[in-house]
Amino acid sequence: MRLPGFLLLLLLCSNVVQAQGLYDAGSIQEIRVTFYQNNWDHLLDSLKAIDQGDYLLVQSVEINGQMFDSCGVKYKGNSSYNDDNAKNPLHIELDFVRKSQNYQGYEDVKLSNCFADPTFVREALSYEILRQYMDAPQANHAKLWLNGTYFGVYTNVESINKRFVKKHFYTDGNNPFVKCNPEDFAGPGTGGNYPDLVYSSADSAFYYNKYDMRSDYGWRELLTLMDTLKNHPAGAEQVLDVDRVLWMLAFNNTTVNLDSYTGAFAQNYYLYLDENNRFVPVSWDLNMNFGAFPLLSPGGSGMLSLAQMKQMDPLIQSTNNNRPLIKQLLANPTWKRMYLAHLRTILEENFSTGAYAARAVALQSVISSDVQNDTKKFYSFTAFQNNVNQTINNGGSGGFSTIPGLTDLMDARSTFLSSNSNITPEPPVISNITTTVANTVQVNALIQNSSSAVLAWRFDTSAVFQKTPLFDDGQHHDGAAGDGVFGGDFPINGLKAQYYIYAENAQAGRFAPARRTRIFSVSSQPLCRMPAMW
Repeated sequence: MRLPGFLLLLLLCSNVVQAQGLYDAGSIQEIRVTFYQNNWDHLLDSLKAIDQGDYLLVQSVEINGQMFDSCGVKYKGNSSYNDDNAKNPLHIELDFVRKSQNYQGYEDVKLSNCFADPTFVREALSYEILRQYMDAPQANHAKLWLNGTYFGVYTNVESINKRFVKKHFYTDGNNPFVKCNPEDFAGPGTGGNYPDLVYSSADSAFYYNKYDMRSDYGWRELLTLMDTLKNHPAGAEQVLDVDRVLWMLAFNNTTVNLDSYTGAFAQNYYLYLDENNRFVPVSWDLNMNFGAFPLLSPGGSGMLSLAQMKQMDPLIQSTNNNRPLIKQLLANPTWKRMYLAHLRTILEENFSTGAYAARAVALQSVISSDVQNDTKKFYSFTAFQNNVNQTINNGGSGGFSTIPGLTDLMDARSTFLSSNSNITPEPPVISNITTTVANTVQVNALIQNSSSAVLAWRFDTSAVFQKTPLFDDGQHHDGAAGDGVFGGDFPINGLKAQYYIYAENAQAGRFAPARRTRIFSVSSQPLCRMPAMW
């Protein structure tokens, strides 16, 4: 039988209806915390100062009318936290005492205070964009009351925890799990203990202050990753999901997300060792994305101006020995072309069209009246309205005096990247993709402007893709030799399989589909259990 090549799993699963929930972007949550003590702010500040991760037991937490008792609350954050702030970011643990207690399956509620973000939507918008390309937290907004006083609008972000990795990575959640933020964080980059994946010692104790190990074991596996990046980078795919890393790096660069591995302190990401013994990255803490965190490297010389952020090199940090995840991966010509293909996809799908700006305004419309009533916000309501387009220069908070307007930064950045010599080379054109299921699954496609092409397939969402070359030699289900139609095949293993095509020339590469998060399916019975992000 013959099946169309553009059978997208996401579309086939579109009949699955999801109920509104804690992270529904079209609604604002209502959260009320009642403390036993009137001096709760002082107590939370004191726990934060001790910095042992301790929670304050609270009388109750109410979420959208549902009441919970015996919960734990603590302040979170680094740059966004200050004991003088009118509103600080919060972490609520619903199962602090009652271990089965949850809201819609979620035990943790993490609320960011929109520090350095007059728009209030930087974080939610960033995660929404990123989730198109890799697994990332859900996010929306919540109104918060503390002991009956309205503390305003917060960003409500899904926690990256065991529940998250179990949901996305088909695991029991007990594998090595690393939060890549320094353990002794008393401010960004304290003591130079950056989680940069630089391999400096075979002794795991050397790294204890650089990383927060969230699992019962994992130091040996983390050292193996760092050693591989330094000494055996060609084998990185054996210990690392390289493609997801390339998506993360492309996102960081495109959106000027410098409070990340790409920026000054090489932080704010997680690594989880999946069932294939490969570390999978997950981005975290996007509240200062779109240039609100302008530090490319530690020290005053690393502070980028708005003009510099608009024209930041798409290969920035690729020669930096202290960023092996960037330097070593982009030193591989194919991985570099894949990275640039991902960057081009993010750019074209979100910023060249201006879709991001319309989405920012739509997200603001959900929270506008509640932000206007928020007397504890860091910026004026006028700044909230204007910062989608206009750069704000009003002294900021914590030394961040310039907060780029989203369109001021990203429209110029889109123009710069679109004309950058790393982006302008023409990639291959892949079209007319078809499959024929016989003794094997035979795939062919018209591929132009290409020097090579590969077919990648798998039979399960959690599996690693296997790869085989595609040929235009008349002997691989490709028609006549030299006609531009490339062909190949892979085995049949039941009714379900997923595949994609990657082609490249000397200067550029292209995936089909462009988002490897949407994989062609050769099955008439798609696996709707598969998430849209892989």
